[in-house]
Amino acid sequence: MKSLEGLSNFASIESNTSVASLVLNFDVDEIGRAVANTSINDFASNYCNNDWGYNGPGVITRTLEKICETNLVTDMNKQKCKGFTVLGTEAFCPISWTDWQLYFNPNTSDEVMVKLKDSIGIHVWNLHSKHTVINIGSKQPYGLVAKKYCPINFSLAKYVF
Repeated sequence: MKSLEGLSNFASIESNTSVASLVLNFDVDEIGRAVANTSINDFASNYCNNDWGYNGPGVITRTLEKICETNLVTDMNKQKCKGFTVLGTEAFCPISWTDWQLYFNPNTSDEVMVKLKDSIGIHVWNLHSKHTVINIGSKQPYGLVAKKYCPINFSLAKYVF
């Protein structure tokens, strides 16, 4: 996995139609403040108490559609977005929410680990995966990533992580 070092003012795409709200960075410069303030105002004005997607990824997607002047998240780039970076799905969402089980299937380790090579972090879609067990010593991709990148936390688990 890659480092966050050197990155500022960024979000990442989670699908062809949505910017993810899972990792956001706003610097104190003009564009960072503009994206943060527009997002806060959108959230306050459009809050929908029964739709987490509208309040999370919906907020940052709507904000960047305005700032970047495009409704296509795949067209959002640093130039169009006035210095704000929109990273591709490979950064944090190399596995789609529709395939979240791949992170927990020991038979998909090789396939998943190849998809993670250009990632900065991984979103394991906890709405769907929150009750899934990672067995210590298994080849489950999520467990392999945790063991490598979170060794102290991983070492505290005896049987399941």
